[in-house]
Amino acid sequence: MTNYLNKPYGHSTVRDALDSIYHGKCAYCESIMEPASSGQVEHYRPKKNLIDDKAHPGYYWLAYEWTNLLLSCARCNGKKSNKFPISGKRIPGPGAADTDRLCKSEYLKAEQPCLLNPELDDPREYLRFNFAGELSARDDHIRGRQTIDLCDLNRDDLISARKEAKDWFQRMLEKYLEKVLSKPVEELRNSEACGKLVDDFLGPLFEFQEERTGAAEEYSAYHTYIMDNFERVMLPEFPEGDARKLVRLAYRRFRNSRP
Repeated sequence: MTNYLNKPYGHSTVRDALDSIYHGKCAYCESIMEPASSGQVEHYRPKKNLIDDKAHPGYYWLAYEWTNLLLSCARCNGKKSNKFPISGKRIPGPGAADTDRLCKSEYLKAEQPCLLNPELDDPREYLRFNFAGELSARDDHIRGRQTIDLCDLNRDDLISARKEAKDWFQRMLEKYLEKVLSKPVEELRNSEACGKLVDDFLGPLFEFQEERTGAAEEYSAYHTYIMDNFERVMLPEFPEGDARKLVRLAYRRFRNSRP
């Protein structure tokens, strides 16, 4: 059995670097780490004792490989543990070239990992959300399903946190929509005046929501989903008639104003 020193990959300089790269968020669930926890240094490919392939020694040669390290919360790390399912052929040991250690190397990618790699994969290609904040696999993709299951990305606290972030946005839109609807009918019927109203009252909310799609923001993938799918996901929550028309107008004006 290979013995490992955790000091190299557990050193504060490594943690600090990963914390900076991932903006203090878990690479899997995007939760911001609590102040008392700096997160855990996670091996994307487990360094030993594969749960799903007991005959394999684990990826011992990647124990100290920088591109195999991620920042993870204790919940995701504990759920994933030493699981690493693949749909290709398992690599038995180190490759011949030094570059074969890199996560982007063809040598490693040939395994066809089922777990999405936050460093390589765009989650939007494999995952999608619903209105309630639940994740599902896009087109029932096996990598999307496996990633959700391996890291338990639909655990109750995550769904609640994502939904609360969406609900806040909806409540604020409803609050400021009331201000717009309280304006004289003449202003609402005048296209130029109405455009200015929704820009002034609702525009800043869409701007704030767009800021939440930034990489440093908690659950930025969910906020991106909301903005990209607003008319399908959120618009139906507003009453038909003037309310829905005004919110749709505000959203379209905002999106059309972006570069």
